[in-house]
Amino acid sequence: KIDFWPRASFLALCYEGPSGSTFAIVDFDALEEDNEGGEERSKDVVRRILESPSLLKVVHDMDGYSFEVLQRAVMPKHKLYDEGPDNPWPRMEPVVDVSVVAAYIRRMRTCA
Repeated sequence: KIDFWPRASFLALCYEGPSGSTFAIVDFDALEEDNEGGEERSKDVVRRILESPSLLKVVHDMDGYSFEVLQRAVMPKHKLYDEGPDNPWPRMEPVVDVSVVAAYIRRMRTCA
């Protein structure tokens, strides 16, 4: 069976907390192998982080296709092919793409 819907394999998170900087790697492949419900709980946490309007998400050179790959990774595997209003795709906002900022500063286009 060929899967025409690629999903992200991992996600790197970094945030400043009361005890300093924290770096985390979310391994989506490992989460999908969890048979005890950890996949859905863990992906829900990542989804809430991405959808939180109070957290600024900083990305690098993320186009529409890359965003769809990330959206599919955050969906639990059993809900991936469901459609309908009760299964919306995750949104990610607010977002700053540093490649766009760098291009603006250098007076270049992002595709250059």
